[in-house]
Amino acid sequence: MSPAASAFEAPSKLWKMKTMDNPDAAPGIKNNPRTVIDLSIDRQRSGNLPIVALSPTTFEVEQPYAILNNGARIPLVGLGTYKGLDSTQIAVEAALRAGYQHIDCAARYGNEVSIGKGINNVLKEGLVKRENIFITSKLWNTNHAPDKVLGACEKTLQDLQLEYLDLYLIHWNVSDEHGWQTDGPTIHETWAAMEKLVDLGLVKAIGVSNLSIKKLEALVKGARIQPSVNQVEVHPYFRNDDLIEWCRRHGIHVSAYCPLGTPSSSAKQVTRYAPSATQDPVLAAIAKAHNKSIQHTIIRWGVQHGTSVLPKSSNPGRIKENLHKTVGWELSAEEYQKATSIDFQLRMVDGCQFVHTPEEDPENHPNGGLYKSFTDLWDDDSEQQRGKFIKGLYTSIAIPSLKLNNGKEMPILGLGTWKAPPGEVGMTVERGLRAGYRHVDCDGNEIEVGESLRLIFKEKVIERKDLHFTSQLMPKDCHPAGAKKAVDGTLLTLGLDYVDLFIVHWPHGRADDFEGTWKAMEDMVEHGKVHSLGVSNFDVDKLESLMDFAKVRPVINQVELNPNRRDSELLRLCRDLSIEVMAYSSMSKAQPVGESAKINGHNIKDKLLQAIAAKLNKHPGEVFLRWAIQHGTIVIPKAVSADLLQHHLAVLDWELSDEDYKALSKSAARPREVLEL
Repeated sequence: MSPAASAFEAPSKLWKMKTMDNPDAAPGIKNNPRTVIDLSIDRQRSGNLPIVALSPTTFEVEQPYAILNNGARIPLVGLGTYKGLDSTQIAVEAALRAGYQHIDCAARYGNEVSIGKGINNVLKEGLVKRENIFITSKLWNTNHAPDKVLGACEKTLQDLQLEYLDLYLIHWNVSDEHGWQTDGPTIHETWAAMEKLVDLGLVKAIGVSNLSIKKLEALVKGARIQPSVNQVEVHPYFRNDDLIEWCRRHGIHVSAYCPLGTPSSSAKQVTRYAPSATQDPVLAAIAKAHNKSIQHTIIRWGVQHGTSVLPKSSNPGRIKENLHKTVGWELSAEEYQKATSIDFQLRMVDGCQFVHTPEEDPENHPNGGLYKSFTDLWDDDSEQQRGKFIKGLYTSIAIPSLKLNNGKEMPILGLGTWKAPPGEVGMTVERGLRAGYRHVDCDGNEIEVGESLRLIFKEKVIERKDLHFTSQLMPKDCHPAGAKKAVDGTLLTLGLDYVDLFIVHWPHGRADDFEGTWKAMEDMVEHGKVHSLGVSNFDVDKLESLMDFAKVRPVINQVELNPNRRDSELLRLCRDLSIEVMAYSSMSKAQPVGESAKINGHNIKDKLLQAIAAKLNKHPGEVFLRWAIQHGTIVIPKAVSADLLQHHLAVLDWELSDEDYKALSKSAARPREVLEL
């Protein structure tokens, strides 16, 4: 990315004050002595930077404008309405009453009816005339077909209660909801239909959003009406210098969404963890020097950077301040240069939802989507920037692994998901993988887990080969046909090609033919759908019975294990058979059942345990977890919060003394806490 200063080096006095009786100040507006901001001194340097214009006299604040290539004026500070729902009408009314003349909408935002009510309420009050408001809307992906464009525009006009739009944009260069369609209408076909909207008088100007230089070059070559605007992400943490310079040279105005550079403006992607420009020390120092907020300083920077900016808010007071406190003052050349030279640059709204590799859904979309990488979508180094950011942001702890009896390896600490709260398990898995977990044990919540895995793989946090995924064969499916169906369903739901470990959850099923069920599971190993087989809750007799006919030996027996439930005989047999033991309820925090519920509640309240935990300054659950690891088992504790995930990882950094380990290993036995399902 080229340095921003090469295209936008601020002069010593970027904003020159003139009065409206100067004929050079604002073509077509004369005989008004009020002082306005004149940017015409920068036209030769930066092409379509704003030319002076004036707010209607009913408003208290004067605003800079840009002149579009169709001669229309676009106010440089507008109201963004993304994510606004119930409060949108109030926000729009507050903005127009505060002097805003630019409202940015989109059909996709789902709030144009509310916006229309807000606009028309203010129009009826006589505070503003329609011709003095600049209204932008956007064509959503699913309406790119030429025969749908007119209807989509008319629907927007109906919702907004308007006769025309000042600007209509193609929202994304994607022709379906999620970006899978590879043979949809081209942008040239959609653009031709957009041009007809101008011919019909429904739209004054047309433009695009989220288009790269390469895609713009292709569009303008065949366009009868040139795009007036490209609305893209621009802020001090993503200046988009090359694109802005290209647009400047070609007479295309750049409108900036996400102008404050706040990650919360993005969708659910890795960028939500990025630092915010509103907390940058360089920008904070500039803001302090002017006695302004950092948000207003960033908006001011965006205006001086040559873009119209679209900050969003639902708070009437903040809406007013975003306009009133960003005009009438300026950044010095030195301040502008500092803000334009911040090293950290990252696209916050990266279009992740439209990038699909062939591996993501091989059954339905074996060739992937329209864009198979961020480079395909943006035609720049976004992929490299993203990868660098991810690697720098997440410092993953290395979890030791052990070798199974088939030569595969498994991390000794995994993430359990049994009884994880619906709606939270996906986030838990995502957080865990980012923190360094590489083993996920899934139990009845594969839809949410699958969504997180797709995101993690897409963001390249880890590669598939580095993840160990365990799935369970539930009792209702424990028969030959059910086993195959369960594996196929798991792979489809999770978007995986194989399961690392497939476990029989309980030693019984719907049918008596367990040997046939195991044979069906062995067939799936042979076909590569499963890499390893295991069992859960198998006692000595059932495990010995299985070994009589199993051609593929189980690598794991997953059982309840903690200092009060050691099951020494079973552990000895497993070790003799080279079968590893995976401990669930290793922190003994499962819902107590049976007699254990009557004996001092959860085992975690054991006095010996409490004493050892206090001595080590650890939580009792961490002590139990550490005991299980030193007892030679794999552990899969459940965690929901980010803090708990880290606490579990931290048990790898310390050990119990021999004395404490042996003392816990002599704890009084208690009944099972987890009974059969």
